[in-house]
Amino acid sequence: MSYAKFLSQYPSIILCMIFVAVTIQLVVIAIVGKVPEFFDPTKPYDPKLGFETRGTDISEHSITWKHFLDATGSTLRVAPPTVTKVKISHNNESVTHPAYNNTQGGAAVCSTMPDRNKARLVFHDVTDGGSLFTAKNIHRMCVLEEKIVRSHSSFPDSCEIDNLGNCCPSLLLGYYVASFVGKKSCRDVASDDVGHMINTLGSCVKFYRNFKLRPDCWSDETKSSSCKNVPFNCTVKNTAFNLIHYILDKDFINSLPESKPLKYVMSFLPVAASISSQNLYTDMTTTENWKSGAVEIIAVEFGIKFSLFDDYLKKDTVWIIVAILAVFILVWMYTTSIFLSLVTFLSLFMTLVVSYFLYTFIYEISFFPFMNLLSIIVILAIGSDDMFIYYRTWHLSKSERNNGTLKRLVSNTLRHATSSMFITSLTTMAAFFANIISEITSVKCFAIFTGTAVFINFLLNVTFIPACILIYDKWCSNCCVCYSPEFYTNRTAIWFKISKCLYQSYNFINSTCSKFFEKLLPFLVKTFHMVWIAILSCLSIGGAVLVFYKPGLSLPKTDHFQVFSSSHPMEVYDQNMRKRFGFEMAISTNAPTIPLRFVWGVSSRSGGSYMNPHDRGNLLFDKTFNISSPLAQKWLLSFCSSLRSTSFYQPTWGFHIMDCFIENFKKNMQQPCSNSLTLKPCCEQKQFPYPEGLFRQCLKRYMQEDILTDRTYLSSYNSGIGGPRFSKDGDIVAMVIVFDSNMTFSFNYHKMREFYLKVNAWFQNKLNTAPDCLKQGWFASAELQFYDLQHSIAKGTNMALLIAIGTATCILFLTTLNVLVTLYAILSIALAVLAVLGVLVLLGWQLNILESLTISLAVGLAIDYTIHYAVTYRSVKEFKRTKRAAISLTKMGSPLMMAAMTSFAAGLFMVPSTILAYKNLAIFLMLIMSFSWIYGTFLFVSLLHLVGPQGSFLQFYWPRIPCCGTTTQHRTDKTRYCLPNESTVSSSSVSFPSIPRMTSSGSETHENHETEPLKTEREASSIQAGNNKTANNNHCSKNPNSCNQPKNTVDKSDKPFHSNYQQTRDRTIRFSDEVRNPMPERLEIIDYKLAVL
Repeated sequence: MSYAKFLSQYPSIILCMIFVAVTIQLVVIAIVGKVPEFFDPTKPYDPKLGFETRGTDISEHSITWKHFLDATGSTLRVAPPTVTKVKISHNNESVTHPAYNNTQGGAAVCSTMPDRNKARLVFHDVTDGGSLFTAKNIHRMCVLEEKIVRSHSSFPDSCEIDNLGNCCPSLLLGYYVASFVGKKSCRDVASDDVGHMINTLGSCVKFYRNFKLRPDCWSDETKSSSCKNVPFNCTVKNTAFNLIHYILDKDFINSLPESKPLKYVMSFLPVAASISSQNLYTDMTTTENWKSGAVEIIAVEFGIKFSLFDDYLKKDTVWIIVAILAVFILVWMYTTSIFLSLVTFLSLFMTLVVSYFLYTFIYEISFFPFMNLLSIIVILAIGSDDMFIYYRTWHLSKSERNNGTLKRLVSNTLRHATSSMFITSLTTMAAFFANIISEITSVKCFAIFTGTAVFINFLLNVTFIPACILIYDKWCSNCCVCYSPEFYTNRTAIWFKISKCLYQSYNFINSTCSKFFEKLLPFLVKTFHMVWIAILSCLSIGGAVLVFYKPGLSLPKTDHFQVFSSSHPMEVYDQNMRKRFGFEMAISTNAPTIPLRFVWGVSSRSGGSYMNPHDRGNLLFDKTFNISSPLAQKWLLSFCSSLRSTSFYQPTWGFHIMDCFIENFKKNMQQPCSNSLTLKPCCEQKQFPYPEGLFRQCLKRYMQEDILTDRTYLSSYNSGIGGPRFSKDGDIVAMVIVFDSNMTFSFNYHKMREFYLKVNAWFQNKLNTAPDCLKQGWFASAELQFYDLQHSIAKGTNMALLIAIGTATCILFLTTLNVLVTLYAILSIALAVLAVLGVLVLLGWQLNILESLTISLAVGLAIDYTIHYAVTYRSVKEFKRTKRAAISLTKMGSPLMMAAMTSFAAGLFMVPSTILAYKNLAIFLMLIMSFSWIYGTFLFVSLLHLVGPQGSFLQFYWPRIPCCGTTTQHRTDKTRYCLPNESTVSSSSVSFPSIPRMTSSGSETHENHETEPLKTEREASSIQAGNNKTANNNHCSKNPNSCNQPKNTVDKSDKPFHSNYQQTRDRTIRFSDEVRNPMPERLEIIDYKLAVL
């Protein structure tokens, strides 16, 4: 039994099977499944989790190096365990200056020194030419800080208090000016005080620029020698330094003493920038207006950006619901059926359930990043598209005269619709699955989950949706006809008037859309095809210039991880304000040099699953490592000497005897033995290299007695310091060589790439000459992780795009088997993608992780509309290119337009989201769906209209190979069709005249393609099954309009299906059926003579 026959006879069984399967999976997920981390209320979720590279050399080396550091002191030791334990004080412990954090009687005295660990606000003057450095605006900043921060009940619980139990003051501009001139409050500051402060800053800024004005110049106890020449007024209460370094923006400071308008001012609150301030910030957001006159708070830094992510993730669910409702209304408008609209969204829900079940239990991927939630938007946008295609094909197939039975009707619909649905789903899946090659964990997980969801959605669209449509047409089509005016007998009732008004409005929209798609759209493409080609090509060329030339689609230039939209106050601070104040710039500009760190004895790969950021493997030791061998000693000494002669090495001041420990160890072995008898035999050893036993014995003694007793070593100790590493048993199991390079950390991708390739190439060349026991060394530098992320983004995006384009080209050609159609389709898609990328560049997009992912999906999402036009054009073979292009538009225009509208609506209602991932994906969906529909409709079809293939030009065909042998009887379908292999939806979108055709015997026969009333079971039973072939042919030649039955005997297993209405139905049902077929086909576009020819 064929699938079409089973579906037509038992749709309820298919529905039950699907419901049972999905219900079982849902129960298993609820009972056994693990809740995604971002929904787990017991622990905070880190949105950065998974947004890192895994599987690359740099990432694996960084992870292993982290394991190495963690093991140092426990599994690994810098000296054998027999040594007396020495308390090592790490050099990274913070020391607080007593002047800035005094204590008195157990209570803290409020500090006048700004602290980066405190919450911060940024004020901005919104007027052109205005300045915050005026008495009036200083008063406004004080009032605004009181209103926005201190007025909330949560502030006393969060603030630091003085010895009197009061909250400490905020370090505002007005606070420093008032303190400098001897006034109590910032509200007491006058214009003269402001002028005096500006003049003081103008005279002090030059001492700040030459590093003489320092934060310790204000106290005689801490004053350094460089402060001697600084004027006294520049050191009073350290006001000048604090204002220049912390409070005032760099543009104002750089203009001194000329004094340009002050546009930005920093304020430090007496609140810790930590999770303890989250309640205060939440209360602050309840105050809608953060503005007072010309002064506005535009940025904040509370240290809780990632902690707030969970809350905003839940709040933005509202916009997902709004998008779902919008798409539901559009589906309802197209199908005019609440039942089918609900069924469509039920299939989307089941798609997500099955996809999550497969992802968790079949694929066994435990990590579910928040980015996987973006698949809801994707499935919402593209999931209803296939439903539109199937629903449209179903209604057009019902209008065919030749469908005859329900089995044939279902078979024709599945044959025509499934091919297009499968092709578009396959190309979309390819675009998602192409991102599996990404080395970023979250991108890889998103690609697997969403690609699976697209595949499951296709399966439901060829099983669940057809079964629901069959049940609806059989039993539910006349269940609700209350929208029809004929349903109401009382013509004066209010419901009749409302129904009549809505019905007339719907008919008006219906007729307008019908005229647009059947007449206006083909006319616009046919008449102005050269104009469309020129305009859209120029638009794409402009996009290419923006992407590849100027300003260009650049890689990320900062490591600040953005999670909210760019207008969020915390993102404004990270993206813009950090570059405007001296203390923030000092951190980024004083970047340390990248260390040259080489490790032996530990495997460079720690294992662990690349799909789970929590699984980072374990420290694995290299069993071939042996530094004690003479060859290894000699090679290591040569290695250090060679490294110092490279172009990337830079000698620095400090403690370096452990950078290459074997050099100082050799000197130690050469010292005379007269100093101490305990040195023997580790002294006066002139011949190098040493025997293995002597080397091990003396190296242990050297580390125990010489190194760990050195105060300089103890003061500079850290777990990553160079030297050997010992196991608990005292064996030498690892070794680290560390030097300083001349390369400072940079966000510039090309500089970091050049440095890494140069160092890595040099090191690999040296390893080629190393003895076997040292060939497993590796170069480790955690400072290269951001470069590795940039490189993975650039490489992964290009590879995913190439795979998507190659897959789309192959699928298009295998579908159409026409070279020109494939070429035009790929050209249209490429131009559409270039135009979209150009718009994204104008919107300020950089090639971050999410942006690179969405761009790699562009081809897969842009190809859908073009494929449908191409398949329809390819299948209509009997006409010239102009007619074929017109038929493509007429048949596929309305469902593709509706599909584009639903995708656009899904994106439009997600734009207000706070979460950046939602917002950017929404913008991308709106752009790619709009441009792909425009380019597919106006550029691709215009190319087909102008230079499309005619007849069999450059057309290939699949070979027909008999698969069952010559003895199998060949069954011929004797059902008559007017235009064989006409189109994906046959000829039902066009009303054809009666067309004469020649039979095999030479007699002329006629077939009519107007809508045929399909028979009910009772009517079908009255048909005489014994009509012979000759009588049937004669009857057809005399009365072509009644020739609707096959020439052979009707298959009794097929149940004839009646799509028209029984005579026993009243006029109400006829109104209902007219509404369910919203776009009647009336366009007469086939020339009679052309059809005869």
